[in-house]
This record gives sequence, C-alpha cells and structure tokens, in this order.
Amino acid sequence: MSIGIPREQVAEVFGRALTVSMRWGAYAALGAAWTMALLSALLSGEPGAWASVGVLTGLAATLALVVARPSVWTSVLHLVAGGIATYVVAVLVLADFPLPDFASTLMVAVPWIVIILSGTPRPRSAVAAWWALLAYLVGLVSLATATTAVGLPWSLNVPATVALGLVLTVRVYDARNLRSGRREAAGLHRAQRRVREIEIRREFESRATERLHDTALNHLLALGGRGSGPLDPALRSAILHDLELIVGRDWSEEAREPGRSVLQSAVSIAQRHGLDVRVSGTPEAIDRLHPEAMAALRDAITQCLVNVADHSGAHEAEVSVATDGAELTVAVVDDGSGFDPDAVPEDRLGIRASVRGRIERVGGEVQLWSTPGVGTTVLLAVPEHAR
Repeated sequence: MSIGIPREQVAEVFGRALTVSMRWGAYAALGAAWTMALLSALLSGEPGAWASVGVLTGLAATLALVVARPSVWTSVLHLVAGGIATYVVAVLVLADFPLPDFASTLMVAVPWIVIILSGTPRPRSAVAAWWALLAYLVGLVSLATATTAVGLPWSLNVPATVALGLVLTVRVYDARNLRSGRREAAGLHRAQRRVREIEIRREFESRATERLHDTALNHLLALGGRGSGPLDPALRSAILHDLELIVGRDWSEEAREPGRSVLQSAVSIAQRHGLDVRVSGTPEAIDRLHPEAMAALRDAITQCLVNVADHSGAHEAEVSVATDGAELTVAVVDDGSGFDPDAVPEDRLGIRASVRGRIERVGGEVQLWSTPGVGTTVLLAVPEHAR
C-alpha cells in the first residue's frame, strides 16, 4: 500500500501522474517561449517575430486539444504543429544568429521539447515512450531542414536529446513497475481464487459429513442396537427412504421433496423412525425462507427429531414455529430421558455438525437445554432473509 493506493495499482496511477506532470512542463516551456516571441514581435515589429507567435499559438492549441480529446489523430496533429513550429523558430533564430553551434541551443529546441513531453495520446508508459521517439524524429527532421535552409551545418541539439533521454528513462522504469504490479495483482487474484476453492471444498466436506451422519451413521447405530431377528418395518422404511434421496441425485445439493412443505418432510422422516410429532405455531412461515435457510432448517429439524426417536426414549415430540418478521424460531421439545450437554464427546456429530453447523452457516443460532430424566428442548433461530 502506498498513500492509500493498493500496491498493484501504484504503477498505473504513477503513469497517469507522470503524463499530467509532463504536459504541465510542456505548457510552462511553451508559455515562456510564446511570451519571449510576443515581446520580440512587439518591440521589433518584424513579420518573422509575429510568425513565431503564430506557430507557437497553434502548437499551444493542439496541446490543449490533446489534453481535452486524447486520440491518435489529435496527437498526430500536435506532432505536425510541433514540427512546423520547430522549423519556423529555428529558421528565424538561425537567420539572426548564423553560428555553426547555435542549432544545438535551447532557443531553437523549445517547440521540439514540447512535443517530446506531450505528444502521447495515452498515459501508458510503453505507448508514451514510442510517441516520444516519434516526436524526437519529427523535430530532428524539422531542425535539419531548417539548418539546410539557412546554409548552416547540422548539429545535434543537446537540450532536445537530453529531454528525450529523461522521458525514455522515466517511462521505461514506469513500464517495468507497471508490469511488476500487474504480476503481483495476478498473483493476488490467484491466491484469492485458491482461498475460495479451499473454502468451497471445506463447505462441501462439511455437507458431506452432515449427510453421512444423517443417513449411514444413524442407520448403522440403529442396526447395531436392534439385536438379531427380522428388520423392523419402520427402520426398513427409513433406510429405503434415505437411499432413494441419495442414489441418483447430487446429494451435496440441498433439495426439497416435491409436493411437501419443509416441516412435512421432517415430520414424515421422524414418523418413519416411530416418533409421533405435534406441530404448533406458524409452520407455513418456514416455506417463505430463502432456499438455503429453508434447507438448513429442514435438515436441522429432521436431525433433532431423529435424535429424539433414537436416543431419548420418548414416543412423542412437539415442534413449535414462531416468527416476528425478522427472525424465525423453531422449538423441538421432548419429555424423554434427556442428557448432559457438557458430557457429549467431541466426535459426536449430531448436534455439532448436523444441527448447529447447518443453522450457523445461514446466519442462525442454536440453543439447547437438556436435563437427565426431564427432557430436551432445542431452539433453532434463523433470520427471515438469510442468504
């Protein structure tokens, strides 16, 4: 991070700032040259001096056009105007000072330096470097033509060449930083994608664990505890029902049984486990939840009721549903044997994964009260608009 800008964006922001600062430098150089040309024209009244004012004014106009409407065509127009201004100014200056080395001075190079600094239509440094080279070539041709016109030998203009060297140095350095910043950004995006993939995989594994507990482990415990002899019809029906839900379907996806409400699906599974369930309150409110919250609540209620049937010794349970418009609560109550919640081993997944994990994943909350010999109450609460 640099002055509040993300690291991967610093190079690009710096490139834009560089373009703006170079254009302001071009404005300053052009303003100084225009002022000197105007003063010379006013004092001497010579047509040549007024010609300098005219071409410099035209160059200022094209610079303003590049700033206002940056495009290839406005930049080309700006370079043409700069080439003309360089030629006119060089001819007029060298005619007054016909010295062999005068073509290498700053006085004849101001328009040339202006287009080197400001000719690019885009702030990207790689593009700006090529435009600076093109502007240098335009000025080079213009100055060579001017020296030929006044009969003087051509000589390298040091200020313009130094300006080009500075521009290229800064632009090449900035372009390298920009590529480095983009590589860092790409690396950051890849890391974010990997983190998201890990999160999705963990969520899938959690759902798989919950589903495994809800089906295979519950049934294995029931089979292990029933002893020898024929399979109980209710247990057989529950196993067949769960196999139908798993086989032939992407069981990692939460799905409703067609034609049944959420609570009806949970109650029907509990009844196949031999449990009578009384429903009170406003059960239809569950079916208005977001599908993800609805599925989580359905499976959590189902697991609570299966726990009652398998572990509490009770033959009846009550499910009470209430809503206040912001939060929906479901209470699952039985008067069975109860248990000590603090004594439940960590490897028991019924409440921790199949109930609490599901509800908390959709922004809800689970509270449990149980006393040995008295019974158990599980309170499930989810936001009405959970997503």
